[in-house]
Amino acid sequence: MVKAPNREKYEIYDQNIVQKMNGEQVDESVKKVFLRGNPFLYNLNNANMGVTSIEEYHVKFCGEEKTFGEVVRCRDYSKFKRKRFVKKTLKDWKKEYLKTRDKTIEENLGAVELIGEINTLKFRNSLKLLLIVILVLIIFISSLSTGWFLSKTSSEFINQLGIIIINSFSQVKFIKIINYISLYLLIIALIYSFLYNVISKDFRVFYKTSKNVLSNAHYHLARDYKKKYTRVRKYYISGIKKNLITAPYDIRLVGEGKENLKMFEDISSATVVRARNFKNKKIFFIIIKYILSISSIALSSVVIVYFAYQLIKNLLF
Repeated sequence: MVKAPNREKYEIYDQNIVQKMNGEQVDESVKKVFLRGNPFLYNLNNANMGVTSIEEYHVKFCGEEKTFGEVVRCRDYSKFKRKRFVKKTLKDWKKEYLKTRDKTIEENLGAVELIGEINTLKFRNSLKLLLIVILVLIIFISSLSTGWFLSKTSSEFINQLGIIIINSFSQVKFIKIINYISLYLLIIALIYSFLYNVISKDFRVFYKTSKNVLSNAHYHLARDYKKKYTRVRKYYISGIKKNLITAPYDIRLVGEGKENLKMFEDISSATVVRARNFKNKKIFFIIIKYILSISSIALSSVVIVYFAYQLIKNLLF
């Protein structure tokens, strides 16, 4: 004997009742239009129509509009006619569901795949290495200018360099100012390079995750749908064949579950919105990158060239 799904009693839906669901009044005319749809596309997470069973859905039978339950439970129709009706109706619902599923996944996956053409931000390792090398040189020069090495080392060469830098900076004060500005700019540029890559990586991970979810959606939905379709078909065919009085098939065993088309549409929409925001802000990130990189390298070069000039001037001449 086929067991009734979850509900023990057959609840006949009163067409004159306006039900209240999720705090909203559901107008009967609106609900009637809704029930002409497909129960396999019923979203359990966002449902607000108060549907309880697959048998409430409206179908065409012998040129008239009836509920699925009215046909399968009417003993005036032969078993053969009712079984044929169940098979045809489920087949039509299946065809509609598969068409809707494939179209939804294809469209949303296509939208996400287009995002892959957006070039992500790249702060090249060669540029970061150059900034690090220059920063080390600037820190070294700054240390010499403060006289820090004079008290920390006994090296005559280092002490001589320190004296040269101290004298040079005292004679040309704007070089010392440029030195400190370049030092701060280099530090900011390196910190920005880290954030720059983090933002880019975060977007790439989000994009790949969304694409993978949508790519695997077909498999997960197909597996879930096949189980539901097989069970509901067996339930009604067996019930009619054995002339059983069965409970209406619970809509919760038919409708979409945790993984549903609405969820995949939301994922696609969120990905597209995030890609649009990323693209709009990308030019800003790039401009800041070049301003920090060029200005820090340019100012540091002035200090390094000046330091090299003073070194050559004092040691060779």
